[in-house]
Amino acid sequence: MWIDINASVGHWPFKQVQYNTCATLLDRMDRFGIAKAVVANMNGIFYKNTQAANEELFEEISSDRRFEGRFIPFAVINPIYGGWREDLDTCTDKYGMKGVRLYPLYHDYELDEPALIELVQRARERGLPVAFTLRMVDSRQRSWLDMDREWALRDVLPILKAVTDAKYLLLN
Repeated sequence: MWIDINASVGHWPFKQVQYNTCATLLDRMDRFGIAKAVVANMNGIFYKNTQAANEELFEEISSDRRFEGRFIPFAVINPIYGGWREDLDTCTDKYGMKGVRLYPLYHDYELDEPALIELVQRARERGLPVAFTLRMVDSRQRSWLDMDREWALRDVLPILKAVTDAKYLLLN
């Protein structure tokens, strides 16, 4: 069984994205024999309150029975946003999300941020994997709107050392 662990729905403000809805993503999955996809809503990268993106993802997955069992939803959480704890509770308890996807470069926090460490600890306690996206854009196609830097594996070490027994996914 093939599982795509790095799928997204939503919009990217600097480039048109294909297959950015559950319906079009499902068609592509079927075409290439992908049984399931871990999916997050990339709109959450750009919302101050990421919970709106999580609600959008939940509503989209709930809108069509074909999506049941095919998509594994991950919540986009910003640990420096004041309501992140309630957002995590809602995403896991009400929306049934199975993990957390984080974008520290876009939400502007470091990987030794105390709130991030707390978030990863809470995710660990719930048995949720935490996915860090090392980059969103190929830097060879640079735009002045892009981030100034990309991550390397060494940049993730502070959180890996702070919470050694959590489950992690390092994407891109």
